[in-house]
Amino acid sequence: IANSDDDFSQIERSQIIEIMKKTFNINEENVNELIEHSEKLIKKSVSLYEFTEIIDKNFNRNQKYKIIENIWRIILADNVINQYEEYFVRKVSNNLNMPHSDLIAAKFAVKEELKKATS
Repeated sequence: IANSDDDFSQIERSQIIEIMKKTFNINEENVNELIEHSEKLIKKSVSLYEFTEIIDKNFNRNQKYKIIENIWRIILADNVINQYEEYFVRKVSNNLNMPHSDLIAAKFAVKEELKKATS
């Protein structure tokens, strides 16, 4: 996600770390190890489908929705939606066989969440 616009900012990295710590109840050291491992896998990968296929087959709709929400959290961490990030989240959503309405609902939910956090 963070690499989709070729600019993996510190803000995006921090957001990923916080999401992973909260979601999986792990410490920052373990998160950094997972990020390092994922970067190696990404370099070897052929397409996004390799990763999304596993999620699509093993996660229910609610779990997939949470993933889409977290992708929006990362995208919106720097308050900029780049066209490549938008394309990426749409591609993931399609690969996970999520209705377009869920993609939009997740986006608006995260925007509202961020609005509340800054007010």
